[in-house]
Amino acid sequence: MTNPGAATAVWHGTVPDIPVRQQGPAAVVLRLAIVVGLVAGWAQLAQMPASASLDELFSDLQRGVVTRITLDRPAPDSATSGELPVQWEGSWRPGRASYSYESEYVGSRVTVQVDEAARIRAAAERSPAPVEIVEVTGGLYESGTTWFLHGIAWFGALLVLVGGPQPRLATKWAWFWLMYLVPPTALALVALEPVPLWRGDARWRARRLTGGWALLIGLVGAGVLSETAFGTLFR
Repeated sequence: MTNPGAATAVWHGTVPDIPVRQQGPAAVVLRLAIVVGLVAGWAQLAQMPASASLDELFSDLQRGVVTRITLDRPAPDSATSGELPVQWEGSWRPGRASYSYESEYVGSRVTVQVDEAARIRAAAERSPAPVEIVEVTGGLYESGTTWFLHGIAWFGALLVLVGGPQPRLATKWAWFWLMYLVPPTALALVALEPVPLWRGDARWRARRLTGGWALLIGLVGAGVLSETAFGTLFR
């Protein structure tokens, strides 16, 4: 007969203090592949422009950390209205925002009413560090399909969590909230659960982290992460 007290204990995260062995070679290889995919994905994201605002560009220019600005400009002799992209380099990850541009035909000539590129050039001239300004026409618009290695690897970690054995350090719900709110914890999941990749066995914790506490920790961790340079990877 099942002990109701034992069932309640398991529901609240208590697990028996017994050893658990490393999974088979195929599972270990899969986890290693996900680790490589996460790290490579973060490296890929670090090279891609992060969504930002013009205020952030002006702030970076004032601090002298911008080395190059690329402005997407309208085609010559064409009337255009809307938002045009601008990218900048210099900090550890490039930034990308939009600036306003409006023009119209007056007779046979194009007259510009609004062009925030002038503000950007003026801020670049006031920057304490030299800034190179490059103008292109349509060259900042992305086309085709971009494969985000981090997203693919993160999804692989989620499948490992859902389809794999019970984790040793936290419940599955706990790991889900941590991964969802603080994406880098996916690396901890595949490296540590249910046995660290560098070990042959481990022992269950007497009590695992549960979903409610993990949600609270994740919310705090997400706020802290957003204030760090690493947090810009997940914009």
